[in-house]
Amino acid sequence: APVRIVHAAAGVTHSIAVDDLGNVYAWGANEKGQGGSREFAVCRREPRLVSSFSMHKRADDVIHQVYASEGVSYLVSQRGSVFQLGLGSCHPLRISIKASSHQVLAESDFESETGHHWGSPGSSEASQWLAAERNVRVVAMSCGPRHAAAISAEGYLFTWGTYANLL
Repeated sequence: APVRIVHAAAGVTHSIAVDDLGNVYAWGANEKGQGGSREFAVCRREPRLVSSFSMHKRADDVIHQVYASEGVSYLVSQRGSVFQLGLGSCHPLRISIKASSHQVLAESDFESETGHHWGSPGSSEASQWLAAERNVRVVAMSCGPRHAAAISAEGYLFTWGTYANLL
């Protein structure tokens, strides 16, 4: 059966896509692991299945969105989990975005950075939601070469990376 692509993204030197079954494909440069391959010097001309992601794939939570920038790819699952490929790692790293009253912590096995959130903190509902220590369910993202932004299911914007507080 033919592959049915449901979401795709183009970075500076690579591209990434996901099919309707949650399989992730990448092609182009992989110098920082953004293509999910251990072959950092290889530049692929055709899409190739990112086999390193299969260990994270679950039937009840498959990837359905992909984002790309210079040297990095982000994958978002149906349940709102975020995974990162690149920036020195060819293995998918889970990004843990935790909400608190003053900051967001974006963590992976690769590095840990403090981020920021924007929303409507004036309402008591928003304050209660942000004060709770919980994982954020991401519904959309965007990324640049040194920073990322994610929108939660509740409508809050979270950013992390270099100069995230200026976004």
